[in-house]
Amino acid sequence: MKKIIIFTTIIFVFFSMQCFGEDYIKGKIVSNLEKKLKIVYGDKAIITLGSNHGLVKGDILSIARPADVYLADPVGQCAIQKTFPSTSICEVIKMTQEIEGGQQVFMKRLEFNDPKLFPDIFRVLQNLVEPYAPYKDISVYIFNVFDENRNITKFSELLKDEIKFVFSQKKRIKFVGDDVGKMFAAYSPNELFEKNNVIEGYMKKDNIDALITGYYEVRGGKVFVTLYKIDSNWDVAKRQDSIDGASYGNLLTTVTVPYTPLKKEQNVTCNFVYKPVRHKPLKKEKDEYIANTAQNDPLMLDTLQRVDFNMVGPVEFKLKVDNDMLDLENKKEYKMLLRTGKHEITTSFKTGFYYNETLMFTSPNECKGCRKSVVLQLDKDDEINVEITADPLYGREKIDFNVYTKVITSRPVLKPISRKEKVVPVETYKD
Repeated sequence: MKKIIIFTTIIFVFFSMQCFGEDYIKGKIVSNLEKKLKIVYGDKAIITLGSNHGLVKGDILSIARPADVYLADPVGQCAIQKTFPSTSICEVIKMTQEIEGGQQVFMKRLEFNDPKLFPDIFRVLQNLVEPYAPYKDISVYIFNVFDENRNITKFSELLKDEIKFVFSQKKRIKFVGDDVGKMFAAYSPNELFEKNNVIEGYMKKDNIDALITGYYEVRGGKVFVTLYKIDSNWDVAKRQDSIDGASYGNLLTTVTVPYTPLKKEQNVTCNFVYKPVRHKPLKKEKDEYIANTAQNDPLMLDTLQRVDFNMVGPVEFKLKVDNDMLDLENKKEYKMLLRTGKHEITTSFKTGFYYNETLMFTSPNECKGCRKSVVLQLDKDDEINVEITADPLYGREKIDFNVYTKVITSRPVLKPISRKEKVVPVETYKD
């Protein structure tokens, strides 16, 4: 069952203690988590900066000596692993000398343009980065924010721009271009929040880790803002809050893009499954593989004759669906969403020469039967499997496709049958 995280309204105070100038926040290393005197590479330490200072998981701070008043000569860096309101745990990821408690940590201050909108945006940002490893870049698409009638207004644009501005200051956030937004335009924010297979398929197709969207309503002078974080890898999250609408005036009602209903595309979930076939050739067959691969090239023939191999199999397998290259070489299975209609699939591979599981040599060219193109016709929205078998057997190299509808069947439950036998009395006669 999908887990939905709903943030409750809290009072968020954003401040910067111990500021160095206007652009940086500065704190100190309090101690090492392991209570060691010296802090070295990979150690975790507690610092006096936290989420109230704009820190989130994955932020990288510089480390300086206490005497370095102008922070001109950093001696290391640390990455935030976990934040608390006024403190954080960071891991040392770079150092030029031993680091001790009391040394300074600093980074550029997180800026914002609208103090009313910032608390909600920052909470969404915190929730966005939390499930990911601190070093992992996160691909984010900032979709539109709408009014209650699904129009885009000047306030919608203001809120979207503010989200982008705040998020863009975190280096691990990588924005996805607006050209992918067409596929989401047919869905309301609430529909996107449900994150069904179609939405998840769209996101994975364009390598989107998270999508940010939302809507607002105006009631009694208040603006009730709902922001959604839809994550293709983790749980969805919802942030709701209200702000005073007086300062936004006509921005709330000035429509820039009126709502236009769009037809949702009919889509099919396709599971591409790669099935490589390997062979253990006999002595005569090994000679045939060598001769066929060398193609009368004496240098390659000499090289192959020196290769000790006992198995051949497909390598450098490539699968192209329309204009998208899928990586099935490593994970063997790939799920993607395709609209109904015709799709061109092109596959190819080369022959690999193995000694047990170790690849010893790869043929420089694809053989005649090692490339194939087919047209996949999708008419129904049933989930389908496309199994692709790559077989490098000498003289019969081939690529086979097996397409079938994915059917989930339940195992029959066998129940004992109680049977009542009717006993018929038998008359017996005695002499």
